[in-house]
Amino acid sequence: MLKSLKTDILIPAAIAESGDLGMERLSAARAICDFAAQARFEADIADPETAPELLAGEPAAMRLLWCEDEALLARPSLETTRLASVPAAPSRRAFSPEGGKIRIGYLSSDFHDHATMRLFAPVLSMHDREAFDISLFCYSDPQHRTWQESRFPPIVRRAITHIRHLDDADAAALIAERGIDILVDLKGFASGGRPGIVKCSDAPVKAAYLGFPGSIHGADVDYAISDRFVTPDTSKPFYAEKLARLPETYQPHDADARPLPKAMSRAEWRLPENAFVFAAFNSTQKVTLRTVELWSRILKAAPDAVLWMLCDTPLARVNLLAAFAAHGVQASRILFTGQVDYADHLARLSLADLGLDTFPYNGHTTTSDMIWAGLPVLTLRGKSFASRVSESLLNAIGLGELAAADETAFCDMAAAMARAPRKIAELKERLDENRFSAPLFNGRRITAHLERAYLTMAERARAGLPPEHFDVPALPALEHPFASWRRGG
Repeated sequence: MLKSLKTDILIPAAIAESGDLGMERLSAARAICDFAAQARFEADIADPETAPELLAGEPAAMRLLWCEDEALLARPSLETTRLASVPAAPSRRAFSPEGGKIRIGYLSSDFHDHATMRLFAPVLSMHDREAFDISLFCYSDPQHRTWQESRFPPIVRRAITHIRHLDDADAAALIAERGIDILVDLKGFASGGRPGIVKCSDAPVKAAYLGFPGSIHGADVDYAISDRFVTPDTSKPFYAEKLARLPETYQPHDADARPLPKAMSRAEWRLPENAFVFAAFNSTQKVTLRTVELWSRILKAAPDAVLWMLCDTPLARVNLLAAFAAHGVQASRILFTGQVDYADHLARLSLADLGLDTFPYNGHTTTSDMIWAGLPVLTLRGKSFASRVSESLLNAIGLGELAAADETAFCDMAAAMARAPRKIAELKERLDENRFSAPLFNGRRITAHLERAYLTMAERARAGLPPEHFDVPALPALEHPFASWRRGG
């Protein structure tokens, strides 16, 4: 038995009395940064005798927190094990004929105040209703209906069908009754997802998008919507789906849906006025011991800098400080902060000098929030979808050089920027300008690219062709894409 010095959570030697209880304990250990428990699990998962059972009982989303080996990510997980007993549709319906609207059905439990909707809600409003008929198959908790009524515009509210009360087969039957041509699962293997609905569905085309950064093995999905950064050609052998790659970034954003950061002072957040402030605002479960080691190397190479971290849990703070101390970093150089409302969050991000990413699971919405707030983010080029998202976002905002090639470059670049205030000022100026001109926050552009992906899927299905990898060509660049929107001029 292994007992962390900082927690009462007990992790069995192979966690293999396993099952849901063992994984719940491991999940709790990640949330409180119990690195000893995490290390024991990763040692057991590398053991050929215990690995198959552990992998088969491990949630796919949890695997992303420690693994970026795409072959290992494709191994059986808790979800694929459960999906094996779900019958797939015996056949697929025919795609609707040309001349009519393509019927798109979005499936999710996140149609509410959730990170996914912060990204995707504008797309739901921007879809071309002359070419596409949009339906939302919602299994969100009923408590979120008030949010839907107040936040979604009428054109989106009218598209919602609530299916939480239906089992997977009945939900799939309802989707068939609606004649959905392309069923798009926005959840995948993320917590609370229902991939069984997708597997049961006889929709002519089934795609996975946005909610889970990886392949949805075993769910009978045809396409994974991604981009060339998160899924380069080397990823293709490890995906059950064919890749439908958007040209600039897979992640949807829209400037109109985001408030600009309001002015605040460092004093309001108890930040040192003259120190260089690194910011790390990803959830604590993404903070691995490898990440702590890299951040520690940076702090030791930049002795006048501090690290500002998002961490609400007292026990996680204790464990983090112990881990940093073990790497020679004093507790006084780690500044903790908690959750606040979104407008205040954006405002405080702009007070830092440079964001530091986590590995192997990058910041996703967190990284885009930092970029929108005008905070440059330094990341490390990864080997899997989840570890390449920040690189994708940085390229879409015109700062691709902030994706370091390796760990040494990551640490060296961070330390060098801590000594180069002019470089930081130049990066922030570029972000301020590119916020209104680069593709990342152009919602109509990414919606048009997404619709082009659907048109390609439809063309192949109507021609009787099987799914195949394809890249959506980029629309022509606009000289001033935000000229009519830019606030103040």
